[in-house]
Amino acid sequence: MAKINYYLKGSPSKELLEELQKTDKSFYFEQMTLLRPIVCSISFGGRREIISTRLFINLLSWDSKKQEVKANKDAPANRKKINDMLVGKKKEISNLIEECQMENIYVEKDRLLNFFEEAKL
Repeated sequence: MAKINYYLKGSPSKELLEELQKTDKSFYFEQMTLLRPIVCSISFGGRREIISTRLFINLLSWDSKKQEVKANKDAPANRKKINDMLVGKKKEISNLIEECQMENIYVEKDRLLNFFEEAKL
């Protein structure tokens, strides 16, 4: 069974953000508003592949626990469409990996990359 997660590449740790919030508010705000790529981490069969979703979001608008775009004033207008796409791609990737594992077929990284190359928002 595959484990598929989304996260923001290059995000500072929660501890560092808390420290910055206390000591350097301008740098904290800069870190929170910086656009970061949403990446997809796929773990299966002893492998781990990291692929880009080709989407960017800032920390203010990203819910790391739910792995989706938050509904707040800073969120992009197409927030629901982004979240639906992320959920859909997660299911598609999981189904592909499950099928390939049942048929004992090696999953090429290029095949995984194609999931987000086709995504249109």
